[in-house]
Parts: sequence; C-alpha cells; structure tokens
Amino acid sequence: MNRRTLIIIAAGGALLLALLVVGGIFLFGREKPDDAKGSAFQGGDRESQKRSNTLLVAREYFEAGEFQRALDLVDDLLIENPADEDVRRLRDEILDGRRRSAAEEADAIASAAAQAAARAAAQTAGGSSRQPTAAEIDAQARLEEQRRLVQEAAEQRRQEADAARAA
Repeated sequence: MNRRTLIIIAAGGALLLALLVVGGIFLFGREKPDDAKGSAFQGGDRESQKRSNTLLVAREYFEAGEFQRALDLVDDLLIENPADEDVRRLRDEILDGRRRSAAEEADAIASAAAQAAARAAAQTAGGSSRQPTAAEIDAQARLEEQRRLVQEAAEQRRQEADAARAA
C-alpha cells in the first residue's frame, strides 16, 4: 500500500469515529422530559401531577356543564384511590350540580308548558272558538313528554347520588 491510500483510510476511520461519537451524544446524551429543567413534573412525582391535572380538567368540565365527562374523570381517580377526600368532595359537587341543572331544566319545561296552557285557556276564555292546531297539540305533547323524562332522569340521578353517598 502506498502512503496516499493509508492517509485516506486513516481519514475515513477518523471521520467514522467522529460520526459515531456525535451520534452517540445525540441519541444518549439528550435530557429526558422528566429530567428537563422547567418540566411540568419538576418538584413532584408523576402520579401527583397526573392527579392534579385530572382534577383541574374535571373541574373545568363541571364548570362548563359537562357533568358526565367530569364524573368519568373523577370516577377514574376514585378507582385508583377511594379514600381521596378532595376527589370525593368534587364528585359530590358535580352530582349536586347535575341535579340542580336537571331541576332547572324541568322547571323551564314546566314553565313553557304552563305558558302554552295559559295561552290556550286565554284563547278559549276570550270567546275565541278557534281550536288548537295539530302542531300546537303535538308541541304540547312533546313538552309534557320532555318534562316527564327530565323528572324521571332527575329522580334517577338523585337515587344514584344517595346510593353513592351511602357507599
């Protein structure tokens, strides 16, 4: 072998070695997200951060009126730790909010039905011989059916909440 071939082989080997070192630093020398400065997990463990984030999201769902989504998150936390008092308090708040929302919805439907009945009575008492149209009768029937369904759902939620509190 001549001298020129040896220099080329040595330079190629040095270049290959340098690439391996740089690649190793790139692949294995990077910080992991848990160790990174400013990480969301710094100063606490992963499970407590997950719990805090889940509680935050559940509260946001609750405040937005998404009661079932909030309850699903809270239930997952209670499955992991049934003795967690913060989670139990939030669950009770969500159940109370859902109950109040159902009652308000039932009141709104009842109010709409009462207004429709008052209009019909006023038309009849005012000497109007006009009979309610089929659309009005259907609307009244739908309102009464919705009211009944909301009341049944509210009663079922109340029973579920009572059973959950007893447990």
